[in-house]
Amino acid sequence: MPRGRPSIGLNLDQVTDFQHRLRAWMVEKRHTAATVAELIGYTAEYVRLLLGEYQEKHRPPSANVLGRLREIGFEWTPPPVPGGEEVVSGTAKKTRSSKQTAKRSRRRRTTLSLMERDQTIILFLARAELATREQLQNLVFPSAATATRRLRQLADAKVLRRYRPPSHAGGQLSGTSQYLYTLGPRGANIAAEALGHPVRQAFKTSRALNALFLEHRLEVTQFFIHIVQGAGDRLADWATGAALEDKVRSGGRQRRFAPDGYLALRLEDGSLRHALVEVDRGTMGRQAWLTKARAYQSYYRSGAYARRYSTDRLLVLVVVPDAERRAFIRGVMQAVRPVVMCFIATWPDVESHTATGPAW
Repeated sequence: MPRGRPSIGLNLDQVTDFQHRLRAWMVEKRHTAATVAELIGYTAEYVRLLLGEYQEKHRPPSANVLGRLREIGFEWTPPPVPGGEEVVSGTAKKTRSSKQTAKRSRRRRTTLSLMERDQTIILFLARAELATREQLQNLVFPSAATATRRLRQLADAKVLRRYRPPSHAGGQLSGTSQYLYTLGPRGANIAAEALGHPVRQAFKTSRALNALFLEHRLEVTQFFIHIVQGAGDRLADWATGAALEDKVRSGGRQRRFAPDGYLALRLEDGSLRHALVEVDRGTMGRQAWLTKARAYQSYYRSGAYARRYSTDRLLVLVVVPDAERRAFIRGVMQAVRPVVMCFIATWPDVESHTATGPAW
């Protein structure tokens, strides 16, 4: 059984209430003891002990365990113990002052050493701007518990920022309470030094993270996780978000031009194949897609594409939910003359093939 901080002092009714609420939350989330144990970095036996399933029926949780449970979405606050003192392992002990706690927290932030996978996360978020804990876990971590623990440390050290998603968020966030991660001030400085150009901190406040926007941005992130893992060293460059924003004159007026992503793949002969990326969620109608296709055409014909990406070959990769949507997008793109070269793949295709495979 793990040895951690001592259990906090709770009376019998408080422990019983904690056990009841934890069990109800696990039923609601369809979590087993093993699932919760993996998420908080403890053993399944310890979780069952907290639930009162062994001989020690009323084992109170430690402050550390409560903190980790809160991080995965379980909210419970024990009532204060009368007298202004906290009982720790059966012994009265004065509560640590807020100044002492803040001092220890600052010391942890300044002494955190970055590992190779931390650098990978920093450079990934410098380009993707936003990711969930699960996405970053799939990128570099062996387990959810390891990911949760390390990402919390990086957030405490201001390498990353983390936010709770809106309660009504859908898509990958539906039914979850995992944090969203972006670069913090220290992470942005590290990325800028590594990449050789300034890196902005995206989404500095959680107010910028509305649910519909989040679902789309996280799908863009998911696409690039597949590309990064599938292409390996052949991926010469990629970007998303504000770094790609530009202006184009289309339809008689100046328009904002902002593809979802950009990538450059190195071919076997050493040359680069450039592409702009659109991740379609099936929410845009025909007229909106026609406007987008004409903007791509105008961006190319104006010379802005060639000046920015150093190539005169425009290729657009579009990811769609299903085959029906693929046929719809293909029809729209073919209605624009001259035709914009466009490869379209469904999500199942992308997930089952590499970046240069037959998905496109």
